[in-house]
Amino acid sequence: METKETYTLLIQKAFHLLSSQKGYLQIVVVNKLKTLGFSLAPASFSKILSNKPVGIQVLSRAAEGIEALVSKELGYAYDREDQEFKRDETVSEQELLVVPAYKVGKPNQYKDLEFLPDGRL
Repeated sequence: METKETYTLLIQKAFHLLSSQKGYLQIVVVNKLKTLGFSLAPASFSKILSNKPVGIQVLSRAAEGIEALVSKELGYAYDREDQEFKRDETVSEQELLVVPAYKVGKPNQYKDLEFLPDGRL
């Protein structure tokens, strides 16, 4: 069973990799995690990176998601013994992909309005 410290270390190392190799900001990583189905509040992610207290469920979910993100985008796997990300030799460069960042669309505030052919509402 993993501890809070091991989850936190994994997340911090993963973010360091993503920010140094891809130039991703925290919000970009949070949005990419949401695309992968790992919803995480930006404030929680910030707390994890700055070693502030966060629940084990949040840490577990964030670690699972960011590990998947690093695997898909960079081709690295986390070695739990060495506590380091290492190149996964089974993944070729062609298999790597860029996970799109989840975008929140603005609600259409004019959905009940109808434009008439002459341009009037």
